[in-house]
Amino acid sequence: MPKEQKSRREVINAIKTIPSISALMSAHDGHFDYELDLEVTVYGRNYGGKKVGPYFRLLNYDPGEPVIVQGEWGGNTLFFVVTEALDVFVKAPNNQDIKVAELTPGTQFGEMSVLAGVPRNATVKAPPNKIAQVLEMHRPALRLLRKLPKFGLTLDETYRAHGLGRVLEELVAVVPQAVPELRADVGLDQLAAQLGNGRVHGGERAAQADHEHAVPPGACVDRPGLAGPFVHAADGAGLVEFEAQRGARRRHRQHLDRDLEDHAQRAHRAREQA
Repeated sequence: MPKEQKSRREVINAIKTIPSISALMSAHDGHFDYELDLEVTVYGRNYGGKKVGPYFRLLNYDPGEPVIVQGEWGGNTLFFVVTEALDVFVKAPNNQDIKVAELTPGTQFGEMSVLAGVPRNATVKAPPNKIAQVLEMHRPALRLLRKLPKFGLTLDETYRAHGLGRVLEELVAVVPQAVPELRADVGLDQLAAQLGNGRVHGGERAAQADHEHAVPPGACVDRPGLAGPFVHAADGAGLVEFEAQRGARRRHRQHLDRDLEDHAQRAHRAREQA
């Protein structure tokens, strides 16, 4: 189990080192720009006798100790690397853990479980010979802190990339069944290139509009850039199941928004009373 560093001063020092959220500490004329958000997320605050926050924890992980584990559900927390590079592993077909990357200090990870309600897609561990420090952030802080420019941009880009990746994975699976000239072993990069180079004209454009639901929220795919035959092929091969998955993600995001909105309203009332 990781060991929590209880000092709030140490939490603040860690926040200062992380590019995406360091703006939380910005100040002008002796006042913090996000004073209430800083208080709630770092120290916690009482609202009518009920404690709200804190939403940050500074954790020390022993050498080789996992921070997140592939396949586990962890939709309430995301993380930031504070000290030491963390190792990223994925499961091979033979169930062996293969190291695929390192996360350097300042890197944010684990947010897709919070944003899309999906299991962890990799295992992240402390290095084998060093103690690593990680800043953990709980889900309610998302609504409070996504106003920070860099943090909001990082979340948006991550969600878009995830949405586009899911669309391409679905298309790779179903398009070859309906488009013989497309090889069954085409990869995501090749399919993305072919979709991006496609153009839709006249009646095809109108028909393509009927399939707007094929893109999950946040994917931000340029629909005029998708070739009509590919859209029709995906639809004919079973977008009903895909739509069900999309609906589940939408409901999860709505639940997240309602949860965070409640905390944001409390913070707003406290600001008015201050």
